[in-house]
Amino acid sequence: MIIKELKTLNKNIIDEIRLVESTCKEYDNSKMYIYLDNEFNFNKDIKSIFLMYENEKLISLLSMFIPTSEEAEISAYTLPSYRGKGCFKHLFNAAIDELKKYKINDILLTSESSSKIGSEIINKLGGKYDFSEYVMRFNVERFSFDKNKCLSKLCIPVIEDVEILTDISQKTFKENYEDAKSMLKNTFESKDRKQYALKLENEFVGIGSTSFDGTETSIYGLGILPKCQGRGLGKELLLWILNDLIQKDKRNITLEVDSSNNKAFNLYKKNCFQVEIAMDYYRMKLRNR
Repeated sequence: MIIKELKTLNKNIIDEIRLVESTCKEYDNSKMYIYLDNEFNFNKDIKSIFLMYENEKLISLLSMFIPTSEEAEISAYTLPSYRGKGCFKHLFNAAIDELKKYKINDILLTSESSSKIGSEIINKLGGKYDFSEYVMRFNVERFSFDKNKCLSKLCIPVIEDVEILTDISQKTFKENYEDAKSMLKNTFESKDRKQYALKLENEFVGIGSTSFDGTETSIYGLGILPKCQGRGLGKELLLWILNDLIQKDKRNITLEVDSSNNKAFNLYKKNCFQVEIAMDYYRMKLRNR
């Protein structure tokens, strides 16, 4: 068996990965989607995709999402006929060695809440349950929007606005300056992402982003300045972005929300989103390994 450790992917490899993913999803009745885009990794030199081959056939894969220097989020799939043979363990150890080079000490291992096998494997590795998230999908048939009822206006910011948006991100999500600015810059520089901002009386008061992968669109990073919260602006930001996407014929839309964030969950549920997948996250400290 051969392990490949990669920073970037070509179309052939992406097709191989998606084939393994679809095979596993059908076998497991799963919906977990493997994240392959490294544009948001804080350091583009980190190898974030680990692939195991047997006789030139991809049999197991592991992907790492590393937006900050603090932690890496790990997802993986192994073909059903190769499970129980140590494939994931070999890939996992290779990934851990890579993370240690960059002094990343925390990892989050992901598993669908309905996957008993996934949780058992993670528990054996020493992962401790941390939190859950819902992946919610948009139902365009229920959508309605009247911009004349909005207090705010949507705008498309430019890179020169990054400092103002970084300040909003820091205050809204309690991020440090470097991480907040890096995430925003990556969005501006990516051909597969779009940055939005919300203005109230000509002042930036909110931010939100979208990412595009084939026919799928994800909304993320929605936030309103704390001083402006409680006025319905979060709902307006969401509706403005949805309206913009629909006008551009982007209708396969998802977003993620922490299961403990009832306020956000109810906002999305009331505005045409429904739960598609529940994901559990397990935390592990690398310095203990």
